[in-house]
Amino acid sequence: MAPSRTCGWWRSYFYDHLGYLTKAPELTDSSSKAKVYCMLCFEARLVSENALDEGMVIAGTVAFCSI
Repeated sequence: MAPSRTCGWWRSYFYDHLGYLTKAPELTDSSSKAKVYCMLCFEARLVSENALDEGMVIAGTVAFCSI
């Protein structure tokens, strides 16, 4: 996301929450600012969750499903 006039330069380091465009009330905190994800933290969590999921598939805890 490129920074706009209303956002600071740091805004380009964050992802908007997936429901941000719907402006759902549960997506804001008490200051009414939208929840965002740090891009580096999000990518690290995604890698971690994928590894955990793959381990569970290999262990037979969950079934593999290819769609």
